[in-house]
Amino acid sequence: MALPFTGNNPGLSVITTGDGSGLRFEEENAGMQNTAGATRPVHFPIVKAIAYGVVIWVVGFIWGSIVFMTPSLKKTPPIPYVSSNPAISFPIIALWIPLTYLLARQFLKKSKTPDAHGMKLGLAFSEVNFVLDVIVLVVLLKAGFTYFAAASIWLAYAMLFVIPWLTGRSLAKAVID
Repeated sequence: MALPFTGNNPGLSVITTGDGSGLRFEEENAGMQNTAGATRPVHFPIVKAIAYGVVIWVVGFIWGSIVFMTPSLKKTPPIPYVSSNPAISFPIIALWIPLTYLLARQFLKKSKTPDAHGMKLGLAFSEVNFVLDVIVLVVLLKAGFTYFAAASIWLAYAMLFVIPWLTGRSLAKAVID
């Protein structure tokens, strides 16, 4: 049984539990507009988003390390303006497509606003990977800023943004239908 809450928040209800153990507070229409017309903030778990972004980056880093330890793969000729090392970039892109989708779906499955959270998640994935590329590859491993001259790198960043965004939009449409 829901009882209206008489405090300052009109969107909060007091719910009696069926087993008689007490009351719980529940916010109605979380992420929706309140009576004043303003939208309520919906919590976005940024630490979890960053952690998922790090997982994606680590998968790519492990594959890159394997390629650099394998002489025949390391000797793969570059494709000018596309990829400085196709043996690294193309398999990573192929691995990241399903991995990004699965992580985005896992992250967004309980979201009340999957479309908005999908866009934020995509930004987090792209930003985390860019920052880690700069810190680890460009600065620590001295790859230089020419690392960013390849189109495959920018395709990967775009993919890391677009896949969670479209996944969120798809989940939002599934909820409406």
